[in-house]
Amino acid sequence: MFSLWVDADSCPVEIRKLLIRFSNRLEIPLYYVANRMIPHEEAKYFKMIITSTDEGSADDYIVENASPEDLVITRDIPLAARLVSKGLTCLNDRGDIFTEENIGEKLALRNLNLDLFMQGLKAESHTQLGKKEMNRFANALDRLIQKKLKEIKTDF
Repeated sequence: MFSLWVDADSCPVEIRKLLIRFSNRLEIPLYYVANRMIPHEEAKYFKMIITSTDEGSADDYIVENASPEDLVITRDIPLAARLVSKGLTCLNDRGDIFTEENIGEKLALRNLNLDLFMQGLKAESHTQLGKKEMNRFANALDRLIQKKLKEIKTDF
């Protein structure tokens, strides 16, 4: 069985609640990983993992412990790049899937925007998490989970 891993420190509350519902309904292990306690609902298939407060410790934990059959939820593009290079499937909280084909471009764009922001030339912008974004995420998550469940069935 595969697991769902969440880079939980920057994951919106609504997305975390949705993930717990998916996990409970489909009986899929769900791990929130962060360097501090993240508010969460208790659930049968859920575990909160708190890492050290060292920079990047939660990211390192996910990279070291997630398996290629797992699915990781993160908005952290450098973390997604590390995971994709290990063969993992990654999804951000807006429903975008990180792949070998697109991660290089996403990482370059992220670095460019960060450089511009650091120089005061452009403010970082994040779209609000509304109903449209929640639906897009839920649909992408459902597609990826169904694909993984089919892969498990064909392995037997």
